[in-house]
Amino acid sequence: MDDLLATRVSEIMVSNVISIKKNEKIVDVASLMIKHHINALPVLDDENKLRGIVSTYDLLLILAVRTFNRNMSIESVFQTAGKPLSIYEDQTLADVITLLLKQHIKTIPVINRDGQLTGVISVSTILEYIMKKSR
Repeated sequence: MDDLLATRVSEIMVSNVISIKKNEKIVDVASLMIKHHINALPVLDDENKLRGIVSTYDLLLILAVRTFNRNMSIESVFQTAGKPLSIYEDQTLADVITLLLKQHIKTIPVINRDGQLTGVISVSTILEYIMKKSR
């Protein structure tokens, strides 16, 4: 198991990631999540750098708490306080598992050392990898 935990995030992550820009409308983001069965989307700037993440939970919160406006941009929703939660592609599986468990999240964006999005990694991706390697 120690060998598995030393695996680099870049070897496990999903690199074909659907992402959004911060000026996209909430209704378009919700439609994209529904169409692709996605629970969270990375929010990028024009240089492909991670600026935040928006989840179905965030959208639900808006619908439940705020007055819904079809023209509202996602920028008003996603978390921008400080550096967005992410993990570097050269970190280990042990690092990402620790972060996911500590933060009580299921998916986390993966970035390179320049802050550009390179993928995502989720609990299900990790479980799938561990099961495959432990056969």
